Amino acid sequence: MPQQSKSSKRNNKKQNDRASSRRELSREILEEIREHYYKASDSKAGLEEFAKDVGTEKLHPRNRVTVMILGNHSSGKSSFVNWYCDDQKLRRTAVAIESKSFTLITHGKEKDKLDSLATIEAFPHIRDILDIKGMKEGLETVTSCSTSRHFEMVDFIDTPGLVDGNYSYSFDVNRVILELAEHVDLVLVFLDPQTGGLCNRTMTVVEEINKKYYEKMHVYITKIDILESAKDLMKVQGQVDQQLHPRLSKGTHGFETHAMFIPKNGRDVEGKKWLTDDLNEIDRLCEDIYKCIGQKVQKNLKALKKDCDDISALSKEMLKQDDLQTQKVRKLALYKYLTFACLWIILPLLTSLFCIEYFKDYVPDALLENEAYGSIKFVGEFIVDSGLPTKHHLYIFVGTFVLLFGLSKFAAMRHRSQSQKLLGKDRRSKLSKNLKSMETINTRYVEMHRKFIKSRIHEDTPLGYAKAADSSESVNVDQ
Repeated sequence: MPQQSKSSKRNNKKQNDRASSRRELSREILEEIREHYYKASDSKAGLEEFAKDVGTEKLHPRNRVTVMILGNHSSGKSSFVNWYCDDQKLRRTAVAIESKSFTLITHGKEKDKLDSLATIEAFPHIRDILDIKGMKEGLETVTSCSTSRHFEMVDFIDTPGLVDGNYSYSFDVNRVILELAEHVDLVLVFLDPQTGGLCNRTMTVVEEINKKYYEKMHVYITKIDILESAKDLMKVQGQVDQQLHPRLSKGTHGFETHAMFIPKNGRDVEGKKWLTDDLNEIDRLCEDIYKCIGQKVQKNLKALKKDCDDISALSKEMLKQDDLQTQKVRKLALYKYLTFACLWIILPLLTSLFCIEYFKDYVPDALLENEAYGSIKFVGEFIVDSGLPTKHHLYIFVGTFVLLFGLSKFAAMRHRSQSQKLLGKDRRSKLSKNLKSMETINTRYVEMHRKFIKSRIHEDTPLGYAKAADSSESVNVDQ
């Protein structure tokens, strides 16, 4: 029996080591993906700058899992964040309704606090919420240098406690939560057993999130260690289910609620024999977050591939259109030079021939007998012998001059305006270099994707990676 116990411990240690190794690999991949948006390996710029070069915008995906926690006041949101980060002073915890802002908790070099503008600078994906009235004073960021439970790969959004009645917020709290739900990876709904899901505002928000993002949402009954018996827990769960199921019936199958409490929180649980470890699903919650890390890698790899392909396609299209524009400009240049030649070479030559033939009695014999003149004098003779009066000849020459002058000016203006639409040598060179850099990024994408899949699948399992690598779809492999 002791030998079995030792073997079990060794197996558990191996599993934990492998899980830790996988998460470290996930962190490295996420960091590299982020780096490709800022600076490609063979370029001073990255995908964000490449996107600007083709007139679009691509923001780097967050390299951390974002978890939003919502619920009624005193449901244990801040307590859970403190426990997860192993820092009891990170967030204030109290029964009173003190949380009146949205707080982002992220990993930093030291403990610090950022205002709303600095928060948007650090989290540009959520900048649209500043358009909501009152949010400039209702948004902040708290940083912690904790590395507990891989916190360096997780961002939390602690929302204001939701209450019914006459309590008012300085912003539309429901709307802000729904806006943020689009950008987060996980939505945790905390319901304390005392209210049992009776807060209408919380239920309304949960119902709205369920319509669009039900796959992100997990519901937990918190603080179950304050209950006196398993019967009380079953009663609370029944009350919560009664409130939730009518609201979550659409698009949700097999929805379930979980129970949890913060271990070693100062409350006496030794006398509650019914409160076994199996009832506390806080470890399951942590596993859900860890799974999100693996899913985040796949999501970010897919985003990297898509953004790279989109920018490459736009770059190639711009170069193709520039080639067509170059051909158009060359044709216009030809028209410009032809009208210029007619105006300043051919027309003066015809005029000279006409004058020589018309006034040949006054022209020296040496010129008239010249072989070069003899070969072209028929043109002057044709004009003179056409039978038109002399003044009509003048009108024709003046009219032809005005017409050719106008055509020459028009061709020059068109050539100038169309030339301005060309990309130019420097910009073409830059787009070409960007394309080469994105080929390198695509190569790294394939290598990172292969490395990630191998870390999740048994070594002897054939991957059939050749087809998967060419597809923008990621293989769904959880943590």
